[in-house]
Amino acid sequence: MKKEIVLIFLFAFIVRISFLIEFSNCPSFLNPLIDAKTYWQMAGNLLKGAPITADWFWQSPFYPLFLALLQIITNGSLWGVKVIQALIGSGSCVLVYVLGSKIFDKRTALIAVIITLVYAPLLYFESEFLANVLETFYSLALMLLIVQIEKDPKNKKIAAALGLAGGSALFVRPTFIPFVIIAFLYLLWKQKRDKTLSASTIAPLFVGLLISVAPFITLRSSVAGDIGITPYSGGINLYIGNQAARESAINVRPGREWDEMQEEVNRLGYGTYKEASQYFSDKTIAYIKSHPFHFVKGIAAKSLQFVTGTELPRNEDIYIMREWSGILTSLLWKIGRFAFPFSLFFPLFIIGMIYGFKKSHWSLPLFIFIYSASIILVFNSSRYRTPIIPAASIFAAYGIVSLYRLFKENRRQFVSVLFLLPICVAVTMTGPYAEEKINYRSEYNNLLGKNALQQGRLSEARDYYVKAAMQDSTYDDPHYNLGCLYLRAGSNDPAITSFKKTIEINPAHKRALINLYYLVQMGGDTASSDSILESNYKLLITEQDMVDEWNRMKARKQ
Repeated sequence: MKKEIVLIFLFAFIVRISFLIEFSNCPSFLNPLIDAKTYWQMAGNLLKGAPITADWFWQSPFYPLFLALLQIITNGSLWGVKVIQALIGSGSCVLVYVLGSKIFDKRTALIAVIITLVYAPLLYFESEFLANVLETFYSLALMLLIVQIEKDPKNKKIAAALGLAGGSALFVRPTFIPFVIIAFLYLLWKQKRDKTLSASTIAPLFVGLLISVAPFITLRSSVAGDIGITPYSGGINLYIGNQAARESAINVRPGREWDEMQEEVNRLGYGTYKEASQYFSDKTIAYIKSHPFHFVKGIAAKSLQFVTGTELPRNEDIYIMREWSGILTSLLWKIGRFAFPFSLFFPLFIIGMIYGFKKSHWSLPLFIFIYSASIILVFNSSRYRTPIIPAASIFAAYGIVSLYRLFKENRRQFVSVLFLLPICVAVTMTGPYAEEKINYRSEYNNLLGKNALQQGRLSEARDYYVKAAMQDSTYDDPHYNLGCLYLRAGSNDPAITSFKKTIEINPAHKRALINLYYLVQMGGDTASSDSILESNYKLLITEQDMVDEWNRMKARKQ
């Protein structure tokens, strides 16, 4: 098996490096956006001596700490970090093979590796500065360790490794929490039933768990004053995915819209992240209690949405990225609502589950279903679904093996199974969903403009903003950002024009109204702006709004 592992690793790495080289001409390849940008900056600031604060626990803290380590190893090279992540992704392909071989056989394992290799969203998200690459690796490692400890329950090293992996996984992504808890409890119950449970084997497991969990809990307690393993963003994310206006909430955009939603809790006096998270959690619970049927209906709708063939966007659309990659173009496409690869992957997975569920190890279906349920409980996106694919590919591979066996041995049953395929494909062809209705190309250029502006490339930023505004006439943010750019450059008249356009699109845009008000007071074009201010300003703006925005503007100028 060693020779096979080496070959799989090398081939997986070649595929990933080829993708990175080809994709390196993408404008955001070395200019990370949104969460990737936040993680990169958090890691960099830590290495510059900035302290860890409560902000680190807004999202799960493991990945930015891991990213800081990679920055040390690569001397802050974005390319270097992406190469190391490609190595980890290649390691995940090896784990797919080893796990598939232990659960089924080498033929199934090799097919699963091929599926994992050509699953385009995996390649893309592994290349981003996001936790996906660790989520995939941890999920496979956890299942492999569980399989190993069941075969050798007295092996203290495996037990300790399982405890370490399970504990740290809790801080890689909160969606691991239910799986780790249920899997560990079931494992202990099963060992007790089989009379293989003993203090000498339990101790290493819990010691490993404690060693990996204690530093994060201690750190959070010292910087934020509370103890917990779930990130503070959990409350607001749960609320976004579970409310009467879920479809509009899911499309709240990063930047001004997101900031305004969070400012709601600040105005109500919730000063800490814990209080803010609890506020949104309480709103979710109140919604569930008052609208239980609507909540259940929403879970059912999100469950169907979870298996849609389309790679649903969150803050960026993976289909846009095909423009800079022939690999993505070949391996990721849609014809109507049929979306490759998931619309083909899902039927194979279902067939594999039908014929392989009883033969598989319990940890494999448990992970797939519990992890999927954790995502569905909040909200769906391609980024969150993708880490499940390597594990699910083992069942998809067994589906292919089962179809071939039926074709050779039982033609009648083979034909009956073929009727199941179009039904499964049809299940993946639902939509379009609210998440797909945003013009992500316009938003992408707007985000690139923000990056260029922050880096002092004003002309490039202006070009991106203009392009974004042209691509979506209903999108107010590019016009607002243009206004801020002109204001920063001292060009007041173009700034007034941009802020006026922003307000035409969105009359409730407070920041545009405040900036326009100050420009008018500074001697701008009052005649054409007074009517806007008269009808909107006094109705929407508080004195605190003015102070907050003016301070933001002064900070941008500095």
